[in-house]
Amino acid sequence: MSPHTEIETLTTGRPAGYPWIYKMVKASGGYIGSVDDDQAFARPQELLAQSEGVFAESAAAVRPPGVIRMAKEGLIQTG
Repeated sequence: MSPHTEIETLTTGRPAGYPWIYKMVKASGGYIGSVDDDQAFARPQELLAQSEGVFAESAAAVRPPGVIRMAKEGLIQTG
């Protein structure tokens, strides 16, 4: 896998712990998704800072748009 991203820590295409994570996701019936750089950089760092008082490094900030995307696709339920 060769990711196309400006987020340097995600450019390896094989993050640390990936084999274990992949195994656990598959065993639990989970889902591995992706977001593009526009979604990752658009607002998640600002949102986390305002709502939680946390400054997240770019690779960590991809999670909120990922959760939003999964909710929109019906992969997870909100509320």
